[in-house]
Amino acid sequence: MVKRQKHPFDAFLKLKNIPTVWCPGCGIGIVVNTFIQTLKKMGLEANQITLISSGISCTGKISDHLNFKTVESENPFEEAAEFKQKNPQSRVVLFFNDNDLIVSGTKGLIQSCEAGLEILAVLINSFVCNVLFFHKKYQGISEKIFNLPRLMNHHGASYIARWTPLHCRRLSYSIKEALSKPGFSFIEVISPCLMYYASSGYEGKTIDRMGCYLENAKINNESPMKDLTVEDLDHIVIGKFLDRS
Repeated sequence: MVKRQKHPFDAFLKLKNIPTVWCPGCGIGIVVNTFIQTLKKMGLEANQITLISSGISCTGKISDHLNFKTVESENPFEEAAEFKQKNPQSRVVLFFNDNDLIVSGTKGLIQSCEAGLEILAVLINSFVCNVLFFHKKYQGISEKIFNLPRLMNHHGASYIARWTPLHCRRLSYSIKEALSKPGFSFIEVISPCLMYYASSGYEGKTIDRMGCYLENAKINNESPMKDLTVEDLDHIVIGKFLDRS
């Protein structure tokens, strides 16, 4: 039997749970890989990070594959705030997606942001909210309702950025910056679920999805927060939008 060679990232992974549950072409694996590579470059160890997760949906499975202390809760936003307040020296990272917003709402997320708690919140935007609730109609007027960077800015976030899985190097820079700064940090990763976008023309092999991001994602660090709603994959504004430090 050939003995398995040790990998540099073994300490961050629950090897018994590899391979992962994510579909080929899903961006969650890229985000997780970028995350642990960034920690390695920063010289951080697994015992220095606490992951907060709801445990639901594909993003909730991140904790199943990473060898960090993990706290699961039906309301991960409130749990992240409570944990950070009780453990101020811990580096708290919250991974969540649209399903968590549907189930838990934004109240806990907003309260953590307003309190300036030193939490890194990473939204992997699977576009479930866009598919199900993108527009609300009131007196015949269709209104855009999904713009988390604008919401986080309004409630006092210290750091805000948005990338796609293609822009993993820039994402790594943002993770490093966010983990090195005081206050509440928010990073959004645009990564639509393959299931919900099966008829969009953007499904297919990973290289096809990367091509979509390459063609349609435009870096604009100076973009006004009000213009950051993503209606579809034909026009995606990405960049580092806020750094108060």
